[in-house]
Amino acid sequence: MNKFIFILAFALCGPAGAATFAGSLKSSTDFYSTDLGKPTDQTTPYFQFDLASKHKFSNRLRLQWKLLALSNVVAEGKGSTEESPFNEQLYLDLPEAYVERKWGSSKLRLGMNTVNWGVVDGYSPSNVINTSAYFHPLRTPKRGSPTVELQSGGEALGAHAIYIPRQPRGILPAVDSRWLPRDVLVNLGPGLPRVAIPDDFEYEYGSEIELDHARDNNYGLKLNSHTGSWDFQVTHFEGASPFPKIRPSLRVISTPGGFVAQTPYNLDPVTYRIRNSGMGVTYAGEKWIYRFESAYTHTVSDGATFGIQPWCWANVAGVETNIEVGRSALTVIAQYYHTDVSVKADNYISSSYRLFDRTGALVLRWPVNDAWMVHGSTLIETKTHGLFWTAGVEQKIKDVFKWGVGWRDFSAQDPGLIKTFDKNDHVNLDLTYFF
Repeated sequence: MNKFIFILAFALCGPAGAATFAGSLKSSTDFYSTDLGKPTDQTTPYFQFDLASKHKFSNRLRLQWKLLALSNVVAEGKGSTEESPFNEQLYLDLPEAYVERKWGSSKLRLGMNTVNWGVVDGYSPSNVINTSAYFHPLRTPKRGSPTVELQSGGEALGAHAIYIPRQPRGILPAVDSRWLPRDVLVNLGPGLPRVAIPDDFEYEYGSEIELDHARDNNYGLKLNSHTGSWDFQVTHFEGASPFPKIRPSLRVISTPGGFVAQTPYNLDPVTYRIRNSGMGVTYAGEKWIYRFESAYTHTVSDGATFGIQPWCWANVAGVETNIEVGRSALTVIAQYYHTDVSVKADNYISSSYRLFDRTGALVLRWPVNDAWMVHGSTLIETKTHGLFWTAGVEQKIKDVFKWGVGWRDFSAQDPGLIKTFDKNDHVNLDLTYFF
């Protein structure tokens, strides 16, 4: 926490005449249609505060920062990791807080930052540099990492190198979260394909297990080129996996109906080291934008004891276009994911990337006018015959206030992550004030 205070104080000391500030206050409340009983809640209010600023000291030197504060006021206050200030009841982070120095076609950044090397919207197999806070499958903010970045080159050939001396931990939901399994646990290991959860079940978090100093000395390199309508890139990153593996300390009893878990159930987040090598291609035409991304992830740590996948090869192809509807344009994005993984997926929220093993996705965004926006999306996952869809509307009032309401629905035939969420259908109400 001290580093956050220091960087923020340094940012606020910049010359007032050269600084710009922007921020928002947001209330986001989920109203769930199904009561799961204790310890979960049927209404979950989140409050979010964002504040960002840019300080320009000269044409070559600037400082940029962004502060994020998020609170689930009904969550149990126990921390999800050893970093007690960072939990779902009170989450603080600096996704950005860096000094940038430019010279010629190069620039150097020092400080906190989040970096995304993916080329597709939504889940990207090359977006592995930062860890996340997994509070909710639709609320997983990326954590800022202390980063040294060097970017150089032009359109013909550019390079982006990064070094992270110590990566922050990934954070999991509160122990009373609806997004932890409440009915059944699947694919826990050999001989435990399915374990039932009793009604009085309680979770507890243990200490983080870090394999091979996974969070130390993370680094990566991207080479990119722009030619006409084409963009190409190749990437390589070695460091902590953005998705912690959960090692359960589970006691089960055998019944005539199968295995049943005994409470309490201890969860130990396991951080392990990976190498991720990827490539991306984008073609931007007059009417259509095509994207393709592929990444191979090799697990450096020996994670067989914890059920960690030794490798993963993920691919995604997408297309985007705009369709004229009245006086505005409807944006349509369609994507298909094909991923090969040697380990069966469990149903913890930290395994949400496994939703994209064999999956199609469709996103629609229609700005009816300057004030109103209609949006919808659907995800069809074929391994468990799962379906997730959303629909909603937003209205912006005088550029300082926005409200929105939407419905989010989960359903699946077979056990898996979407089936785990099938009682979490909910209405979401957002109220945002900009300043």
